[in-house]
Amino acid sequence: MQNQPIIFSSTRLAGFCLAIAVFELLTYMASDLVMPAMLMVTRDLDASADQIPYAFNLYLLGGILLPWLIGPLSDRHGRRPFMLVGCAGFVLACAAITQVTSMQGFNGLRLIQGMGLGFVIAVSYPAIQEVFCESTAVKVMALLGNLALLSPLLGPLAGGCCCNGCPGVSCSCC
Repeated sequence: MQNQPIIFSSTRLAGFCLAIAVFELLTYMASDLVMPAMLMVTRDLDASADQIPYAFNLYLLGGILLPWLIGPLSDRHGRRPFMLVGCAGFVLACAAITQVTSMQGFNGLRLIQGMGLGFVIAVSYPAIQEVFCESTAVKVMALLGNLALLSPLLGPLAGGCCCNGCPGVSCSCC
């Protein structure tokens, strides 16, 4: 069955695509951006380096915890509230992680950050399918997939620049 796209103005449609692209890029890059700084994070939080894999794994775990629940709920109650909650939770976790004083707190917030990734999976892709006709939705999702593929390349590079003081680049977490 071919879906009937929702009609939006071109400006609103561009804003929708840009918002989803930025949210997706940020959530995917968040897993890789911090990796160059992890030795500094463990040092600053008086933790051992063997805690580093937990930060990465908890982020990924956060990404798979909620989609099974968010998807059906967003089908029933609308996508916008769930996308806004996902964005807000991700932003708050990112802000809070700069203030942690223990590795357990850091890892807990990494889990919450990862939940933002679950919102991308459960809410944004179905929203794209609702907004665009099938062939256009496939193209848009392919472009978003390319963003996800770029994050393992760009994330550590950007994180390294933040930590090594590249001119014009600063990072509050380093």
